Amino acid sequence: IEGKRIAIYGATSKVARLTAMKAMGQGAEVVAFVRNQSRAESLRKAGAEIVVGDITNRKDVEKAVDGRAIDVTINFTAVFNLSSDASKSRAVNVNGEEYVLNANEQFYIPRHIFISTTGVHMEGPNAYKDTKLEAERLVKNSQVPEWLILRFANVIGTEDPSDLWNNPFLTREVLGRRIGLSKIPSKKNAPFPYLGIDTATEATLKAITAMPNQTITILDGFYTVDG
Repeated sequence: IEGKRIAIYGATSKVARLTAMKAMGQGAEVVAFVRNQSRAESLRKAGAEIVVGDITNRKDVEKAVDGRAIDVTINFTAVFNLSSDASKSRAVNVNGEEYVLNANEQFYIPRHIFISTTGVHMEGPNAYKDTKLEAERLVKNSQVPEWLILRFANVIGTEDPSDLWNNPFLTREVLGRRIGLSKIPSKKNAPFPYLGIDTATEATLKAITAMPNQTITILDGFYTVDG
């Protein structure tokens, strides 16, 4: 990926930040699209160009790529919401992704990587699953010549239980680290698909040059969470 110019939306999330850092370490140039500039200082110091904006604003999304000769965009932004009300999630998870795809088409950016979730296989309606599936359909029906959808399992390995999205936590040894596993799923002995943060980062980097137009599930394995 040396010499490639990569625009990363939602660049201050842990996986996105690590992806950006490793990409720059391999000789790529990174444009980091963030909502909060203060959280992007480490990216700026590492050499990333910082663009401040909101994924739900079409003009902001375009601003990140206009005139920058971008080779690939990666969208990490997401609102995690398991309720049945998708109104808040749709603005980010669907409309935001639509704006990124439109920008790729408008500025002739050949490749786009959309970060989705294995949660699309969850039973019953919920806002997160429904909006991610809706966004996946947008990707597949877009005019972007090369796209990849990466369905991440539950990302772990940050060693900070407060970073995970459901309390209370069960502390377990997984991938050689003591981390907080949320009590999801609630069904006793149901499988919990997990993904180490390093694997998530490596998979994203490989997607920059992988065979396009495919949906890939990324996981390290399954863990049983007692209900």
